[in-house]
Amino acid sequence: MDRLFRYDDWANREEVSRLRAIELPRAVRILAHIVATQWVWLQRLRGGPPAVVWPDWSLDECERQLDLLREEWRVPVQATEITYTNSLGERWTSRADDVLTHVIIHGGYHRGHRDCSHDYLPGPRLRLPLLRGRACELSSSLLLLLRRRCRLRGLPDDRAGRTRRAGPER
Repeated sequence: MDRLFRYDDWANREEVSRLRAIELPRAVRILAHIVATQWVWLQRLRGGPPAVVWPDWSLDECERQLDLLREEWRVPVQATEITYTNSLGERWTSRADDVLTHVIIHGGYHRGHRDCSHDYLPGPRLRLPLLRGRACELSSSLLLLLRRRCRLRGLPDDRAGRTRRAGPER
């Protein structure tokens, strides 16, 4: 799991670098959500106070929070199962390993969703290297899901020769 968190940290920092090149508040807001959600789950795993899911953070603050999270995720999670109340007020119980997997997939989902968005960054998309071994299955599954989502929206899935088709207006 440590390797997946290093991968996720790398991918989030790549997003920070890309977003420094242009001003795109909506993309920064989504990145802030990705980062803040890691705090939400970390607090739940440790039994701490709830964190804000959609904070109003600048890109600099997102980067600062990523620095803090990098250290916090290095501390082993002691819980094997947690009970928490979600943002809708519903009470849930989840296995800790499922939560950790969800944290990784959540970030990948939103980074990929932004990459498939009509109003995201112009130019080439971030290319995420696939991990080897067991983690490769997760990365491959996530990549297939993102490619399917792009196809359903009429967008390229990053394979050679494909071009963007006009999509519905937002």
